[in-house]
Amino acid sequence: MTNQGQAGEEPIKPGIYLQLVTEELNRLLRGLDADLVSREPLDPVDSHEVLARHLAVLVTRALRSVTAGPDQPLLQQVRLANRI
Repeated sequence: MTNQGQAGEEPIKPGIYLQLVTEELNRLLRGLDADLVSREPLDPVDSHEVLARHLAVLVTRALRSVTAGPDQPLLQQVRLANRI
């Protein structure tokens, strides 16, 4: 198999990645040659940092997506942050 993504998605570029395997990434990895993929369990000593970095990416994406609405974007971002 190749590292070609499906229509509209970027293929995984060759390299070393140290990141959490999400459902989406897992789906992409299944499309690669198994000899090219190495997985290790999440170390409990570092798990809080790995999970916090992952959540920071998701929260940043969510806050960045707040652009318009009845309130000022900053107020909407604060409300979203409070809900999280």
